[in-house]
This record gives sequence, C-alpha cells and structure tokens, in this order.
Amino acid sequence: MMRKSDAVSELVGSILLVSLVVLAVAIIGVGFLSQPPPVQLQELNVLASYDNGTLYLYHDGGDDMVGGEFQILLDNDPDPKDFEEVQPLWRIGERRSIGGINEEPERIQLISLRGGQKNLIREIRIIPGAPPITPGPAPTPGPGGGCTQEELDEYAQEYLEDNYVDYFSDQLDNDAVYFTRLERGPTGQTYITGWVNITINSTNSYLIRSTTGKMNLNLGDAVSIFFRNVNQGSADIFSVGNKGWSFSGDATEIYVNNILVSGYLVDSWITSFTNYQSTLRFKSVGTGGGSQTRLIVENETKVDQVNNNNYEFINIRPAEPTLLILNFPSEQGKPIRFIGKVDEIKEGTTTIYP
Repeated sequence: MMRKSDAVSELVGSILLVSLVVLAVAIIGVGFLSQPPPVQLQELNVLASYDNGTLYLYHDGGDDMVGGEFQILLDNDPDPKDFEEVQPLWRIGERRSIGGINEEPERIQLISLRGGQKNLIREIRIIPGAPPITPGPAPTPGPGGGCTQEELDEYAQEYLEDNYVDYFSDQLDNDAVYFTRLERGPTGQTYITGWVNITINSTNSYLIRSTTGKMNLNLGDAVSIFFRNVNQGSADIFSVGNKGWSFSGDATEIYVNNILVSGYLVDSWITSFTNYQSTLRFKSVGTGGGSQTRLIVENETKVDQVNNNNYEFINIRPAEPTLLILNFPSEQGKPIRFIGKVDEIKEGTTTIYP
C-alpha cells in the first residue's frame, strides 16, 4: 500500500513539475513577444536657420520624411511643432518653416515615431550668425512631372554652394586657429595631454582598441578619452560637425560610463554626440635650427617663418562651424597640423591669445 501511494505521489509531482516548466516557458515567451520589434530609423541631414520668429529647416539628404512618422521638438518644450506647409512628404532639397517661435532655439530634435516608438533621429543647432535659409529655384521636373534622385542631389548641392559654402568658409577663417610646423620638436618637451568627454546620441558609433578590436557604443554612453603626457604620445582627431568624429592616440586611456576599458585607442567613429567637453592641450618645442612655422589666429597671421620658438595650445575644441583637425605625431621629425579653436595660446611663457 505504501509503494502504491509513493508511486501516485511521484506521478503527481512529475505532472506538477512539467506544468510549472510549461508555464515558465509560456511566461518567458509572452515577455519576449511583448517587446516592441526593432524599427528602422530614418536617415536625415538637416540645416536650420531662424529669422523673425520663424524656424526654417532644409532637407540636406537622407530619406523622404513621411508626415506622421516623425516630430520636431525645440529645446525643453515637450509639445511637438508642426510645419506651416501641409504636404505628405518632405524631400531632399525642400525647405520647411515653423512659425510662432519667439526665440531662436538652442536645440532642435527630430524624433522618429515609427513602430509606435519615439527614437532620436538627429539633434541639430543653428550656427550662430548663419544667413536665413531661402528657397531657390525648383529643380526641373523629369518625365511624369517628378525629379530624378540625381536631379535632386544636383539641386541640393547647388543650393548649398550658393547659400552656405562661402559663408562657412568665412566663418571658419574668422573663428579658427591654424597651426602647422614641419617638425614636431624634441621628445620629452613636446606633448599632448588632457581629456575629451562626449555622450553618444545615435547608433553605429564604435571604438577600436589595441587589445580586443572593435567595441560598439550604445545610445547614451558617456565616453571619456584621456591622452597621457608621455614622451612619444600621438594624437589624431578629425571632425566635421557633430557627427563623423574620429579619435585615436597611442598613449590613451578609454572610459565608457566611467569604467576603464583595456587597450589604447587605435581608431574610433562617432556618428553623433552631445555634451562635448575638452581639457586637451598640446605643445610644440622648437628645434635647434628652427623649422617652418605658420600660426594664423582668427584670420590674422601671427607667424609665418622659420623659428625655434615654443608654442602651447590650451583647451582645444572645434571652431565654428564645428571643425577640428589635429595631427600630432609621435616621431620628432614629423609635422604638426591643427585647425580648431583654443582658449589660450602661449609663445614661450607669454600668452599671445587671447
């Protein structure tokens, strides 16, 4: 009798165990299925300007933007803004306007609404002093009344050249520091050191480390790059706008969300970011016989000759309209090249800028 009871108990226990396993699998499955599917965000480049209470946005490349699949937020206002033009599509080469804006916004966010989710497509800002975006002549319609992609691209390029290229060039000349020297200077006296901090605000950004290769970055990651002051440290920085940044250096430490990761920075690609901060500085020491040196500050030539003076550039950052290029080699006989903005320039121990 006892054996039969034990057998029944074991059978009931087995049934209960199987039931619990099935229930657990069902719960896990529901959890996975309840997650929203990934959505493909729109690709979009935009230029912005502000004039007399109206914000203008120019579609500078990417996907056609479908009404209802995106929204526009300004600064900290949670209410989305609507275009004055009521059209189903916003295409490359087209300008849109938003009226009733009392102050020039500092931040313009374009948000994707695809898949019932809200994801940041692009955050932009207005370049200080930029001319208003004005509509040019419409591109010539192709067969059937439409325009080919090639015609739209050509129109957009002509529009930018007519309205912005010369302006950007003038802005850069008036804001930037240009420094080139054919020889970096003696090891042990020449250096680059300091921090660069950024927050990632788009996908497809990554770091390449000396130890483990490619490391993908996530939206919202806080990245800090420390260039250590060593005898033969190098640095290469290239940026245009707030996207497409490349950092590297063979004497660097890398922190992601305040955690030190292994290896030095071989290369990186940052597609978009916010919260840029920099304490980066570099110094070029003159050689015994001197080397050709050129220093132009805000369109004023300070130096253009062979000399052996020491120059130090403190807190480098992008020049308007957001351009920063630095080539700082580890070898003594290689040239230095820099275009950007700085807080201070020293010649020897004397501050010559500002």
